[in-house]
Amino acid sequence: MEKKSSAPANRAANLFIEKHQKDVMGILHSFDRLRLQGSLRYLYCAKVFEEYLSQAKVLYKDFKQFATGLTNEVCQGAERLAQSLKRPFTYLNSTALSKEELARKIAERDGIREGLVAIFRCVEPCRTYKMRGNYQTKKLEPHLQLGKCLHLYFYVEHRRLGLLHLRLQNLVSLSHPHLPQRP
Repeated sequence: MEKKSSAPANRAANLFIEKHQKDVMGILHSFDRLRLQGSLRYLYCAKVFEEYLSQAKVLYKDFKQFATGLTNEVCQGAERLAQSLKRPFTYLNSTALSKEELARKIAERDGIREGLVAIFRCVEPCRTYKMRGNYQTKKLEPHLQLGKCLHLYFYVEHRRLGLLHLRLQNLVSLSHPHLPQRP
């Protein structure tokens, strides 16, 4: 078996490895990025979601109006942020577009070295609650199901970490006022 060189893939001199060569058994190489993902998954538990609505004083029959109003607030806040920083607030009508590639092009075009690059809006598949009537109890109940929701992507250029993004799922229908209307 051939012993591979301990030199990094980019062949740049690594003083640490040279100095401690006798103690180095191998070199680990990793991906060029770190992905941290988080969500409010506890809201996917029906009992927790019901308690959330109770604490927010939202009746099941008013959930759609509540969710739409909250989505409006979030979208308007994002739009105000983009406008105040003179950054694009763009609706993407296809999930096939690479948001990262588009953000990189915008950052390069506008010379962004640090700060907000752009905010993208798009409709993507999601898990969301819909209220449905229970014929036995004759009451509305929240049901978690697959649907399509508006997502906001905030792309930020960090001086040390590079291009970062935050994906924010909203609860909204396709006929939402913040979405361009289809012809």
